Amino acid sequence: MLVLALATALGAVSPSASATSKLMREEGSAQLFAGSDSVPPIVSITAPAADATVGGAVAVSGAASDDVRVMKVKYRLDGKGDFVTANGTTSWSGSIDTTSVSGGAHVIWVKAVDTSANVTTTSIGVNVDNEVPTPVPPSSPSPSSSPSPSPSPGPTSGHTVWGIYSTPRGSMSAQQVNQYIESLVGREFGGQRIYSNMSYDVPGDNDRVVAGEGGVIYHNVNSWYLDPSGQKVCHSWADTAAGVYDAWWMTQARSINAFGYPMLLSFTHEPTVDALVHPKCGTAAEYRAAYDHIVQIFASQGATNVEWVWTLTASTFNGQQGGPTAWEPSHYDIIGVDGYSRAFKWRSPEEVFQAAEDFSRLRGKPLLIGEIGCEELSGDPNAKAGWITQAASMFKSWDNVVAIMWTNDTPYSVDSSPQALAAFAAAGYDPYYGGRTRPLPR
Repeated sequence: MLVLALATALGAVSPSASATSKLMREEGSAQLFAGSDSVPPIVSITAPAADATVGGAVAVSGAASDDVRVMKVKYRLDGKGDFVTANGTTSWSGSIDTTSVSGGAHVIWVKAVDTSANVTTTSIGVNVDNEVPTPVPPSSPSPSSSPSPSPSPGPTSGHTVWGIYSTPRGSMSAQQVNQYIESLVGREFGGQRIYSNMSYDVPGDNDRVVAGEGGVIYHNVNSWYLDPSGQKVCHSWADTAAGVYDAWWMTQARSINAFGYPMLLSFTHEPTVDALVHPKCGTAAEYRAAYDHIVQIFASQGATNVEWVWTLTASTFNGQQGGPTAWEPSHYDIIGVDGYSRAFKWRSPEEVFQAAEDFSRLRGKPLLIGEIGCEELSGDPNAKAGWITQAASMFKSWDNVVAIMWTNDTPYSVDSSPQALAAFAAAGYDPYYGGRTRPLPR
């Protein structure tokens, strides 16, 4: 029913003509709030008070404003489950049930979204004590007010994170594109893939937005910097392993530790690639040494909120560029893989990803699908839709995939056709893909 409804409703939607590239995918977070309206809204929490002791059904309320208009305000407790749409916008209210959580310190998160999809988040800490529940009546809109729309239905529990990575489209920023896709598929994404390089500090704006939404952060730091002309210049892996850039990496480790939010962190994904937009900064042995050295730096700085993802191309897991063992560092937590099916080289999801899954089981490590996409196939309008459905079914059957970060840019856009979008929506609506968080090793 969902597939048919989407296909009917989106019949007039044309594929995006936005020309994007790997260069755009790896330039960091500078365009997060780009667009015709780049001013984010302001949101505050007036009740309960920060650090208050609460219990039972807790009334939450506050205010929001924007230079144009606040579209919606959402709230939730801690980093679990989807946000709930509040009653009202400029003056908003809602209710949080604390009876299902443990006593002690918790965080109430609130986010406001304006009509240009700019997002602002805020939070307060509270202490939950349900030994003697505090009876607080749930708030409701006054009879004279217009009811706010109910939150979109969608998965609230699950095993594997259904994530996204978008590039800007026209006047829409990448973040606005993400929210546009969410509005089409009727659910929020559980996480985002983030790229940066050594010209940017971590965490950045993108990380803070995802954290504010309680999503999973998969952040890759590439081992290069941008020169004054914008060209990517390597910080060599040999120099990294020798400690030349230790001061920079120590600063990042301390900042991420202070950030406190769980992060899946990767150093130079796809190290086998050597291109102008993705330079190769040394040999396989130098890459392994650099990766292990950075992991040791983070451990020395106490950054225990990080899990390390080691990410290769699907072709490397399939034996090219020396195979995975040539590039495998000694210390990592999760195996990542990037793979695509292209019109000129059409491959099934199994042909793309099975070798990586086999290797993850051999190593006893979870698997993260870091990049995934499929082009439309000329002459078969249902080919891409079928590929998406097959991929989702395959990952579910494996039961060891922690997250899937779909690539949403040309030519892999998830809404490149009504059929593709309908298949993507139906697959993501499976409660199995409602996961948002995963425990970190301590």
